[in-house]
Amino acid sequence: MRITGCEILHCNAGWRDFSFLKLQTTDGITGIAEFNECYGSPGLSVVIKRLVDRIIEMDAMEHERIHQYLYAVTRQAPGGVNQKR
Repeated sequence: MRITGCEILHCNAGWRDFSFLKLQTTDGITGIAEFNECYGSPGLSVVIKRLVDRIIEMDAMEHERIHQYLYAVTRQAPGGVNQKR
C-alpha cells in the first residue's frame, strides 16, 4: 500500500478556517488529518505539501520509517544559523 498523493482542503468556518490533509494510497484507502494555520502559522500548507512530496511511493504501513525519514530531513543542524544568537 503505497502513498500516491495528497490533497489539502480548507473550509471557512466563519471566524477561522479548518484545514485538512487527505492522503491517498494505491489500495484506494484514504487517510485524513486536521491542521491549523490560523494561529500564527501561515504557510503550513506549503510545508506539509513539500513533506508529502518526499514520501510519495513509500509504504504507508511503514509509518515508523516515514516518521524517522521526515525527522531526519527536517531537523536542524547543531550550531546552524538558526541556533546562533
